[in-house]
Amino acid sequence: MQKTVPRMKSRKAMVSLLCLFAAANAVRLFGQRPAEVPLNDNSDWWSFDGALDNPKDGGLIAQKRTIADANFRILGMDIRKGALSQSGLKLGEATVMDRGDAGTSRGQKCYLSSNPKDMTDLVVEEGEVNNAFYLFSENASWNGKEYCSRSPRISRYVATASGLELGLTPAGVIKILGKPGFRSQTELQYLVESRKETSPEELSRFRKGNPDMSEKEFQENYRYYDITVFIRLKFVRSKLTYLAISESETY
Repeated sequence: MQKTVPRMKSRKAMVSLLCLFAAANAVRLFGQRPAEVPLNDNSDWWSFDGALDNPKDGGLIAQKRTIADANFRILGMDIRKGALSQSGLKLGEATVMDRGDAGTSRGQKCYLSSNPKDMTDLVVEEGEVNNAFYLFSENASWNGKEYCSRSPRISRYVATASGLELGLTPAGVIKILGKPGFRSQTELQYLVESRKETSPEELSRFRKGNPDMSEKEFQENYRYYDITVFIRLKFVRSKLTYLAISESETY
């Protein structure tokens, strides 16, 4: 999948400031910031920016539509609003695993079930321009799993607010997400693109940060932003074992 590059950095800078504010609150609530561990590899096979093998160019059809908000909400978190900071508040702090560089840089937190017999993994991720989460029960090895935290809220029955959960059949997934852009016997994928108008509040903040920009140039750069959603689902014996949802917003 080709990576989206933001046209301007202002929105990203604003998100970074919000993450720093959330981190400061985490220090106040939990006493210390979560540890960070640099992992300079791509062993995270489950990640869009890691070793995940996506269909070849032309194998995934982009759809011009929107995805319901409920698909981005899981365990009280909306992954579009800063996955790392929200997970600390909802699931407890966990070590941040840092991987990649430049366009593939990504921070990740991993959570496992408190029940050692339950193999469910939930990973939240913030990339250069995207937020994502991964829910899976595959037991393939990857470097960094020792940094996962256990939580009683993680189980085989974790689901998005829309009802996506492990164990669903392809038909059950399609009932929630609609027709996929790519389908095989063991996989469904969605690439969904849309454009949204920037709110008056955000336009005002962007204008304050760009006082010398002409009105025409400002409107061309900031009036609208593009939303790209990538969803991948894998099945074993027609039962969902891997769910990944990523959303990016770029100007």
